[in-house]
Amino acid sequence: MKRTTAIATMLSLSLILGASAFPTANIYAANTKNATKQQNTSKQTKPAAKPTPVHTLSELKPIRLTAKSAVKLTDVNMYKQDESNILTYTLTYYNNDQRSLPLIDYWTKVRTKGGTVYSSVLTTKDKEKKTVPGLSEMSVTYYAKVAKGLTINDLFFDIIKWDFSKAGFENRLGSFQIPTWMTASTVVGKSSTVRMNDIPIKTSIDRVTSMLNEDMNYVNVAVNVENLGFKALENPTYKYVIKTASGSSYPLVPDSASKEYKLQPSEKKTLNFMTAIPKSVVIKNLELQLLTEDETAKINLPVATLKLPASNAATSVIPANKEQVITIDKAKVSTKILNGWANQSFEENDITLTFQFENLSNRPVTIPKYEFVLKGPNGLSVPIPTKSLDNLTLKAMEKRPITLSAMVSTDVPLEQLKLQLNKPGDSEQKDPTKPETNQKDSNFKFPEGTYKLPDLQSMRNQTGIEYDVQHSKGNLGITIESLQRLPWLDGDVLSAKLKIKNKETKTIQLPALEGVFKLDTSGVSGKTQVISSNGALIIGAREVVDVYIVTKVPSYMDFSQVQTALMEKIGETDSAPIIQFTNGGKLSKLPVVEFGKVYNLTTQGRKADIEVKNSKVYEGAVEQIIYTDLVMKSQEERQTILSQMVAYYRSDDGRYYKANLSQVQGPTSPQGLNVVTAWVKVPKTVNKTDLQLIIGEGITENKLTPPKGESDGYINAVAMDLKVVQPTVQRDFVNLDLFPYSLTLYNFYVTANRSSNLSIEFSYDMARQLEYNMGDYGHKLVIEIVDSSGKRFEKEIDFVKEFTEGKNKSFSTSISDAFFEKIENGGFQLTLYDVFDKEKIKLASHGSAYNIRNAKTAD
Repeated sequence: MKRTTAIATMLSLSLILGASAFPTANIYAANTKNATKQQNTSKQTKPAAKPTPVHTLSELKPIRLTAKSAVKLTDVNMYKQDESNILTYTLTYYNNDQRSLPLIDYWTKVRTKGGTVYSSVLTTKDKEKKTVPGLSEMSVTYYAKVAKGLTINDLFFDIIKWDFSKAGFENRLGSFQIPTWMTASTVVGKSSTVRMNDIPIKTSIDRVTSMLNEDMNYVNVAVNVENLGFKALENPTYKYVIKTASGSSYPLVPDSASKEYKLQPSEKKTLNFMTAIPKSVVIKNLELQLLTEDETAKINLPVATLKLPASNAATSVIPANKEQVITIDKAKVSTKILNGWANQSFEENDITLTFQFENLSNRPVTIPKYEFVLKGPNGLSVPIPTKSLDNLTLKAMEKRPITLSAMVSTDVPLEQLKLQLNKPGDSEQKDPTKPETNQKDSNFKFPEGTYKLPDLQSMRNQTGIEYDVQHSKGNLGITIESLQRLPWLDGDVLSAKLKIKNKETKTIQLPALEGVFKLDTSGVSGKTQVISSNGALIIGAREVVDVYIVTKVPSYMDFSQVQTALMEKIGETDSAPIIQFTNGGKLSKLPVVEFGKVYNLTTQGRKADIEVKNSKVYEGAVEQIIYTDLVMKSQEERQTILSQMVAYYRSDDGRYYKANLSQVQGPTSPQGLNVVTAWVKVPKTVNKTDLQLIIGEGITENKLTPPKGESDGYINAVAMDLKVVQPTVQRDFVNLDLFPYSLTLYNFYVTANRSSNLSIEFSYDMARQLEYNMGDYGHKLVIEIVDSSGKRFEKEIDFVKEFTEGKNKSFSTSISDAFFEKIENGGFQLTLYDVFDKEKIKLASHGSAYNIRNAKTAD
């Protein structure tokens, strides 16, 4: 009861104030006399500190309907179209009576000063409003189509009561007119309550930004909405447009988060809208209009008009190496191009940019899926796809660089390129900058920023130069060390070596990596491996790791350019470049290690020196074996397994022969010496002079080859000069060199006992150089007996197994043949051979008689 009395008192007071302000008249408007007086006073005094007063519809006086009721014009909106303007206006009825006020007794019309009358129609949502209950108020909205040249100041809003005693049955109770010095729009800094889905939504402008880009002004409007009702607002279908001072309207495009949303009671949210306005249009005194479609009339009706504050003009193009601070979910985020590279490839430049987001706030920020476009002269526009922004959330104060890559023609001047950062587009939203007939595959792109590219570093033939790479894992220094083409059985191995330095003061974990090669203009379709020298992708503070990108190409293929990219894997199928480089012209020749010099292996955890010990040839009847002993010395500070090597012999005419290798499979102590043996069978026609051994570290399935593993490529190769020296045939058997063994044979007794067995006995000294570790040792001895009759006999001895190290050791064996049953006297020639893989090298030879002590041996 108290509440009812209070409302009645308030409504009575409103009517009394309204009645006392005006005598009985046909037109009710603002106090023009007072307003004129204010303006004159303002002109006389010109107070600099006082703001210009703003006059709104609230100053219009109500029109009395009855002794206890009145009506007031509370909202007017005009939406300009090509053929006519759509006018909406809201009348608020105040009923201070205990009884209901029937609205059927009243109507409203719109007319011009010249007398043209426009019919008003109730909006569909208000058609059921028939009465105003006692002691309450009710707002009713009408619309009318008026001439396109009219403004709201040209119109009278008539309030009519049906009276059948008058001509035309109309009794005009009064009219509202809006003076030119009054605004019907919500003023800057104020809010408007708009009923969306019959829920009161408090609406205000948060901020306005504009950016001039080429021939368009891109305008961004952030709108605050708050649910003042008691139920949720879900996915309202209202449209937003910007209205210029001339009345032109430009549709606003919502971002993805503002297109469909839910607003719970008392919940607040900021919606973001974008549009593009030709730069020839003045963008001062802009207004925001909300439109809703009347479901019966099927036309868009303006339901609210809010004046926009002066826009904060964003820099049209951010200078090179400068940042642009943007707002994401009310958080400040710095954006900047950190650096860029250019790889020239025939008629194209491959542009790689490092773009960084930095969260300047003290809370996490989720980065939207911005779209990147490389812009250039004559309308050049190259989209840059990236998956780096998928599910990207920055922690407070976190920096996150991403890599972008695009191709442009070499005809495009690099200094004229710009990077445009567009807000996420809506594939269903038409581009308001394009005509309806040209909307295929087009959605609106609103630039958040446009950045001038920094000076692009050339990545062509830049071996040995360190490049700074800003990565999400940390600041890296990457150097392209070498690019090698190496022989292989079914083609050539193409290997790129990169040195990656961790410039941070903490250990970092590199992401999953993959590599890409392009030969001339064609990508390599075969398997590409990425190998880390430390077996992992972890780099300690200020430390370095070598990374190799390896693939195979046909040996007959000739190409003039190689492009190599180290990529970061993103998800299961996508990747982004970390660094790319181009090598034009012929590849550099392999480093040559002169005979007697050392090949330094610097692979982490496998450092070693390799030196050629000797090379010789085992001559066969049809083929020959080229044989080389190498010594591999560990330079590690602890016991480790050294690299498994791969090698090819190269002849002076450029032919390659894959070498068999035998080496130690277990761990090696610091400064330990390992024997690596290489050999290959080749035709006897192969020239033995000027041979080289191409040798490198084996790889298998993205790793360095483990012991006993089978390599499918190799890296870090060099060409080691060989010096083939055949052992001198000795006339005695002293100090025979069977590296790492030394052997002396003496006291030979060869006895024929008229039996089929020829007995051979001798003494020997055998020593092994124990400092050398070795793998499988394939050498054996062959004793050859040539009888004076020319008959030839052989006996093979596996001396490593059958002899014992030490001095004055004895050994006996025999040769069985019926020939020996007939021998009673005579002589023979005894020859000792070093046998390897069934081919022989003569070591020593001496003639003697059966059963006669060999005086030439060393006793």
